[in-house]
Amino acid sequence: VVNQFNADGDLPLCVVGSVSMVDLLIAANADPNKHCEEDGGPLFFASEPGIIKRLISAGAHPNALNAEGHTALTSFIEDGIEDCARAFVEAGADVNFQTEHGSALDLARTHLPSLYALVSPMADIPPYLHKGHQQE
Repeated sequence: VVNQFNADGDLPLCVVGSVSMVDLLIAANADPNKHCEEDGGPLFFASEPGIIKRLISAGAHPNALNAEGHTALTSFIEDGIEDCARAFVEAGADVNFQTEHGSALDLARTHLPSLYALVSPMADIPPYLHKGHQQE
C-alpha cells in the first residue's frame, strides 16, 4: 500500500508534509526512490529541509533524474528555494553531478549566489568525501 499510487497518480512519500510521516512510511517499507510518474521521486516533492535529509538518510538517491533531466537539487536551485537546496548539500549531495542543464554548482552560480558561495569550495572535492555521502 505504501508504494502504490493513489487516484491522482501520487505515492504517499510524494505528498507527505512532515518528517514524522516520512518516518512512518519508511518504517512501513515505502521506497524513497520510486518515481511519481515522470515528475521524479519523493525528493522532488519534499516541502522542507528536514524531509529532504530524512529521505536521503533512508536511501533516496539525490542525483536521480526526472523526465526533464533535472535532479531534485537542480530543480530547487532553479526555483530559488535555498533552504531545500542547502539541505541537499548538507546531506552530501554531489554538487558536481552533471545533468543536461548543468551541475548544481553551475546553476547555483546564476540562480542562488549565496548557495554558490557555500558550495563552490566543495567543487574540487570528490563526492565520496562530502559529509553524509553514501558510496554506491
